[in-house]
Parts: sequence; C-alpha cells; structure tokens
Amino acid sequence: MAKSIRSKAKRAFRAKKRVDGVYAATHAARLQRLHEKIDTIVATPKPVRDEILEDVENAEGDEEVQEEMTGEHGP
Repeated sequence: MAKSIRSKAKRAFRAKKRVDGVYAATHAARLQRLHEKIDTIVATPKPVRDEILEDVENAEGDEEVQEEMTGEHGP
C-alpha cells in the first residue's frame, strides 16, 4: 500500500533532502548568482542622473532657461 504525501516519514525525508541534498546546493548557487548580479548593479554609476544635474547647474546662470523654468517673461 502506498504512503500518503502527508506521511511523517515522507515529510521528514523531504525536509532532510532540502537541507542536505541537491536542493540546498541549487539554492545556494542561485543565491550566489543573485548576489553577484546585485553587486554589479550597485557598482555601476548612474550617468543619466549626473547629466541631468549638470544641465541644471549649467542652466542656473542662463536667463532664458530661468524664464522657461519659472514661466515668467518680462523686463
């Protein structure tokens, strides 16, 4: 007669496989890949944001740009 999936023996064996078996190694390898991916994302600079800030800093002295930013036109 077949054992039920709710059987304590089957549950204990599956838990043991998760901790000691192939699943643990696969899980550890996946975590390592994700960690490396996150490190590369964090290490790369964000050039778009820097370019926008430089444009704003350069435009602060320009009167035409100031008028466009505030929406005011006048003497």
